[in-house]
Amino acid sequence: MGGLSRNFSNQPWTVSNGSRLCANNPFRRYIREPVHEVRQSDVTGQSFADQVKRTRQMLRSMKPEAVKQVIEFHKGLNFFQALALAKREGRLIVPNDVHDRILNETELRYRTWTGTLVIYETPYTQFGEQIVFDNMRFFIPKKFRGKINCALLIEHPDFELVNLGGNKYELKAVDEANINLIEDFPVTYGEHKLDKIFGIPIGHRLNCGDNSTRWFLRSNNEGIYFLVRGVSSTYDDGSTVSANWDIQYRFGVALF
Repeated sequence: MGGLSRNFSNQPWTVSNGSRLCANNPFRRYIREPVHEVRQSDVTGQSFADQVKRTRQMLRSMKPEAVKQVIEFHKGLNFFQALALAKREGRLIVPNDVHDRILNETELRYRTWTGTLVIYETPYTQFGEQIVFDNMRFFIPKKFRGKINCALLIEHPDFELVNLGGNKYELKAVDEANINLIEDFPVTYGEHKLDKIFGIPIGHRLNCGDNSTRWFLRSNNEGIYFLVRGVSSTYDDGSTVSANWDIQYRFGVALF
């Protein structure tokens, strides 16, 4: 689960070894999509955001058993390809909290990218002007600078990746009002209580072992990560929230 080269330079993407993809039960609604190279495309826009944002709230209002019948899972896509597919079809990348309810309230098991991204600093380090991670950069809004042990959370389609050329990207919020501050963001991996709004682990490490907590995996350094949900070779109950996977890893994605 190592990271890519962390220099914001004209270097190719490289994927380090990570946990293997594991699914205890096959998806009944999987759709195999052809792989397309999409790095040279800007992947979202304001009109798309306006159209898709409403469906996010509808998903959250549905029961998990109903949600799993209407979302579609697409195999073998990295996050660039997942974004391009969502834009092409005018659909929503299912957010983390919806996956959390499916994985913990139904019998369905899988691993997938979510439409929720987090931006965080090294533990006990204040947010500065920007985060530069792999080939992406994000400028921290002034109101969040100086915050410590927090994360910034943005959900699809409230962000865009602006192609700067030379395999470099700038991550931008479509509207700064859609950037959510997650306070008391965990500084270590382990079991943590769950934020009820976004399904993000928060607080100190615990040892409860009940459905009120989730296992959380993060980097020891700063990063820009799209959350991954689902079972792994170690945890098979759907309780793991991962914020440390390379963006080029091919988990696939769920769309609605």
